[in-house]
Amino acid sequence: MLAADIGIMRGSPNTMFEGVATNLPMIITGALPGQEKDNPLFAEKHHLGVYCPDNENLITIIDELLANDGEKLKMIMESQRNVFNPNAAQDILDFVTSAEKAKLNSRKRRRTPFVLATRKSFKNFKRRKPLRKLIQRVV
Repeated sequence: MLAADIGIMRGSPNTMFEGVATNLPMIITGALPGQEKDNPLFAEKHHLGVYCPDNENLITIIDELLANDGEKLKMIMESQRNVFNPNAAQDILDFVTSAEKAKLNSRKRRRTPFVLATRKSFKNFKRRKPLRKLIQRVV
């Protein structure tokens, strides 16, 4: 992709965002039904590429992209630079680790006042606090 001037590709999310990451203007020729069906419209809406549902129009779309000294190509490349986050992997890592730390901290604060026990261990159990204090602590 780094050697290409224009990418002609299917609307696969991996392929599309590889194109965005390499700042490659894309012509999306189609998408699989289901998970990929809205990807070409997403790319057009955010000016990340152009959708070409009919391969017979491919030459005219390329001509439109190259018209006016590649004005539309430059606009697509600028939009891709605005969308692309070079620190995305670090941002995801920071989010996941902060969520995990919050989860661990909430576990540390949580206390269970009553203990489930077997009959044998319950007979040997000595209550340290009166039951009334335990109930107040729960409520």
